[in-house]
Amino acid sequence: MRKVLKVKYIGAAAFSYFLIGPLPLAFCGEPPPSGRDSAIAAALDGITDELVAGHIQYLQDLKSRYSYMPGSEEARDYARQILAGLGYSTRLHEFRGVCLKRSYWGDAGEAAWVFTAGSTFYNSADGGASWQRQFPLAPGRLYDAHFVDAAVGYAASAESTVAKTEDGGLTWRNLRVDEGAADILRSIFFINRDVGWTACTHGSSPRIYYTDDGGGSWAVQSLPDFGCPQIIAFGDAERGWAVPTWYDDKVIYRSEDGGARWTVQGFPVPPADVRSFVAIDGDAAWAAYGGPRLLHTKDGGKNWSYVETGSAVVLTAVSFPNAATGFAAGKGVVYKTEDGGRTWSPIPDAPEIFWGDAAFGDAEHGLLIDLFGREIYLTRDGGVRFEKINLRLDMFWGNVVAERRGSAAADEIVLLGAHYDSTSPRPADGAPGADANASGVSCVLAAATAFRSLGVGRTLRFVLFGGAEQSYAGSRAYVEECSVKDEKIVAAVVLDMVGYDEDRGSRDDAIIRVDGASIWLGDYVAAVGKLYGLELMFDYEIYGGQGDHCSFWEAKYEALGLFEGGPGTKPELVYPYYQTPDDTLDKLAVPLATLAAKAAAATVGHLARSEYIGVRDPVSAAREEPRPRRPFRVFPNPYNYSSGAGVTFDGISSPATVTVFDVAGRKVGRGDVAAGRENFVWQPGHDGRPLVPGLYIYRVAGNDQLEVGKLVVIGR
Repeated sequence: MRKVLKVKYIGAAAFSYFLIGPLPLAFCGEPPPSGRDSAIAAALDGITDELVAGHIQYLQDLKSRYSYMPGSEEARDYARQILAGLGYSTRLHEFRGVCLKRSYWGDAGEAAWVFTAGSTFYNSADGGASWQRQFPLAPGRLYDAHFVDAAVGYAASAESTVAKTEDGGLTWRNLRVDEGAADILRSIFFINRDVGWTACTHGSSPRIYYTDDGGGSWAVQSLPDFGCPQIIAFGDAERGWAVPTWYDDKVIYRSEDGGARWTVQGFPVPPADVRSFVAIDGDAAWAAYGGPRLLHTKDGGKNWSYVETGSAVVLTAVSFPNAATGFAAGKGVVYKTEDGGRTWSPIPDAPEIFWGDAAFGDAEHGLLIDLFGREIYLTRDGGVRFEKINLRLDMFWGNVVAERRGSAAADEIVLLGAHYDSTSPRPADGAPGADANASGVSCVLAAATAFRSLGVGRTLRFVLFGGAEQSYAGSRAYVEECSVKDEKIVAAVVLDMVGYDEDRGSRDDAIIRVDGASIWLGDYVAAVGKLYGLELMFDYEIYGGQGDHCSFWEAKYEALGLFEGGPGTKPELVYPYYQTPDDTLDKLAVPLATLAAKAAAATVGHLARSEYIGVRDPVSAAREEPRPRRPFRVFPNPYNYSSGAGVTFDGISSPATVTVFDVAGRKVGRGDVAAGRENFVWQPGHDGRPLVPGLYIYRVAGNDQLEVGKLVVIGR
């Protein structure tokens, strides 16, 4: 939603965003009651382009701040030293940093592997009695792996490369699947030492590569346009499935000729919900889809049925070492079947895991792991007993925490944060991360510098998170600690990617991502920005995107994420150098980052100052006054397909469903809007099915709401 009407130019054509103009004061918030704070105004003058750029340059020059590389620790120590030098009370909040991805058995009851998000393996050749760490030297991070037996294994990597071992992981060599491509291989599966498949998105289309000579040569297999497979599973050399990352339709891929031809099968749930999928043979398969039941087919996928296990919690993993014996795992539960899934029984005293993966080499030997790296368990007796194993995974990462205690309400905390780690397809030496997210870190450090002498009534806290590129591990761990301590975080402002100006200076945009409880905080940022004459134009995304701010939402803290970008855009899609070796300072508009730093600083400064505690300030005002329902609107319309941005449907009465059709009545897009949300962003073509320019029809069916209209798509 926009505060003013603007026109955006794309190529030679200009079109209006059809924005809604001024908003009611009750929604937009109001400026602090006593006007500009002279101390804050003076402090903001100290946030300069030179200061912001200097921090970005230093962090960029570390080459990589990937969580597993030394540059991450250097960035953490750099920030901590600066904050301590400014007189803040600082500490390092350590958390367990290794995120596990998957476990495998390469030989029944003997050879086992645990795969980490750091692209390393831990291997046991003696049924789990001892473990050794292994390092495949692939050109980028590893995305998936599969082990055929105790000696032979394959790992999918970047640059269209598969890493292969033939000696149990002691040595690895790289195999190019396509010399003319540089795609990220997302999934891999081998039915034996020679025959296997790996998948990627090539351009905008999903693709599978097939080999029958152990990776010596590869053939391309085309797929229908329903997204890149996240899982490949064959029951024999001819019959198998591929599960795409796809939300809009309930479909999966099926092949009965070794992948020479792939067809689309109906599936009970969106395939992106599938957490674990195992093919028993060419006809039978099981899937865990993030619900308390399992999905099962015994006729090659023609029919799928829900199978009750007795679980009342989400099941995230299923493993069948043979057709009769299977295991299903979820949070604090493990279920076992010994009759092919007809009946399931709970295993008493199952390990307490948060989000698990299970792999069994035979009916007796199995691994149960927590994907967030908390625990690893081994059983040698079919689950009668699970023993915790120590793989020496105690690699601790750290969040930098600095604060100035408040003089009037020290138990109330106002927080400003950003994550300092980075990533790319070359995480070891090619992840400079200038925009993602040295720009956010520089804003936090600049604000802390400006406020080094500012008196505060509430506690003012600065936090720099690690492990954001590993499922936001740092912010999750930090917020969990705050929840355990029952800390009262009044508001959290988190910055991420605030330095890229898509319009090259024609205007300065920022996206505010909030949840329903935090809309007042978005209004507060906009109001304070106006108060200090900061020429930023704010757009809202309700429950929008991902980021460390979501960790606060999950714990019921009120928080927002501040990002670069205009209406309907997503910075991670618009910024062409996102998570690449080319994300460097020369691509950024430093004045935009400086404006973001000032807006964030002014917000937390006002919330922390003594003058605004216990009075009717924007905090209480925004919470007390009801917010009117927004008018329904679709923007941008016309939509330029080549922009790579999204189409925003705003003012939705949820729960609702948004569906888009072409003029022939074929569905080309769909999304569900959960209760409490008021908008939906559709990413045409992001799912791998490109649109052609023309006229489309949208339908929004919600709570006491039905909207039908036209959407014009232009450009390619």
